[in-house]
Amino acid sequence: MRSKLFVGQFPNFPPPVEPYLWIDDHVPTVPYARYFKPEEDTFNILRNITDKKAKELTRIIYTYLEGGTTTLTVRNGKIELPYALKSINKLDKLSGTEELDMIRRGLLFSSTIRHILCSPKQSVSFNPRAKLIARLNRSELGDDDALLIGQLLISEYKGLVVIPHLEFYGKDFHTYLIREDRLIAGIDTFANVTPKLRSALMTMDITPNHCLYRDAVLIAELSRLRPDPLRADNEYTTFIDQAMR
Repeated sequence: MRSKLFVGQFPNFPPPVEPYLWIDDHVPTVPYARYFKPEEDTFNILRNITDKKAKELTRIIYTYLEGGTTTLTVRNGKIELPYALKSINKLDKLSGTEELDMIRRGLLFSSTIRHILCSPKQSVSFNPRAKLIARLNRSELGDDDALLIGQLLISEYKGLVVIPHLEFYGKDFHTYLIREDRLIAGIDTFANVTPKLRSALMTMDITPNHCLYRDAVLIAELSRLRPDPLRADNEYTTFIDQAMR
């Protein structure tokens, strides 16, 4: 199993040996890795688009624009958008209904997003056999732009994905990364992720460190340990103590 989850505090997040996409505010220095720079680099999310990718992009775009609000207009837009994305080669050409026009305007309002997604050339290679490191500093980009860029990079990269702050970038639809065994992630606590994502994360290989008591208890139970009321130094108690250190 390649997928791993780190719960608690990890000052030095351990990088894997094999190629990966790494997304974080502060990134490691890795020899021979390609670094994605939002202010310089560009890529076309509509290149070689499939039905599956069109649906995934629709989820990502609507998460960025309205956070999952459900109205009749939004529902119709979610049906229209995948078809529209497959009919164009650049996002600045998205048009048609009022909802599609509003999506284009909302999506491309940010000059950073406009530069990355609408430039004529693609400067980023998403070769899953190469290491790609994306420094997405949320204090510089803003939460909204960092979230969108991060989710689009995850969508494009087909290899192992490393996300030290999954609580920010992780959404319910990212459970496919766990199913495909290509996620290495970190969270402070299980309480900060949605129930659906939490259930998927609990199937991973979990390493705790300086974690909360409630998380230590949960991980112990997932490890099939149980308390022994007759012994204070039992395996269950020892595991919890070590997980919280």
